[in-house]
Amino acid sequence: MDGGRDFGAVEGFVAPSAEVESQVWRIRLTSMAKPTLYESVIVESYLPTKTAGLHGKVHIRPVAGQQYPQTLHVECSKSLTRDYPVGTRFRIQAKLTDREGGGQFLYSYFGWPVEVLE
Repeated sequence: MDGGRDFGAVEGFVAPSAEVESQVWRIRLTSMAKPTLYESVIVESYLPTKTAGLHGKVHIRPVAGQQYPQTLHVECSKSLTRDYPVGTRFRIQAKLTDREGGGQFLYSYFGWPVEVLE
């Protein structure tokens, strides 16, 4: 599982045993983000009633009636919460992902273009 590279010619390189290599790949597969595609999602800014464990006053969530629940957190550009009034809706490209030891959330790269809807 070395990506096709020949490490046998590298001086001092000792190939891992099959057992060690298997453990490494098992760790990689269980700690990776979900392999989902980016899709168009309409989100809105809001003021959460509970802020325990959250950063900032204004947050972003999916708009009701889509494939994602409004309880799902959205990680995206801070400009959406900073530069527009609370309640503004946006169309972003996002994917469902997760962190090891954490829950699922929608992720959108902060540098991508955003369509302001209202």
